[in-house]
Amino acid sequence: MMSAGPAAGTATSGNVLLERCRHHEKDAGDIYQGHCMGSIEDAWIVSTNGGCTPGGVNVGQVTLVAIKHLKENLAQLHPPAVSLVEDTLREAWPCR
Repeated sequence: MMSAGPAAGTATSGNVLLERCRHHEKDAGDIYQGHCMGSIEDAWIVSTNGGCTPGGVNVGQVTLVAIKHLKENLAQLHPPAVSLVEDTLREAWPCR
């Protein structure tokens, strides 16, 4: 049984997350779309060092930015997804 809540996506690697998100891009409504967005949202919620996301940014936008980051950094997919999402958020929306 899978657990729910913010900690659910924290143990997932970037490899697993990208695989889930490849389905997200192909089939809206697919179960993988929920896994993709849910894992990214979980990582965003538990992030303690994820940049300064401006108001108005939603999980859909964070998901698109994270997918782009994962695809552009294929050699770095082995760390936990939460770390990769934090990297994405810091690069996209650095604190000033």
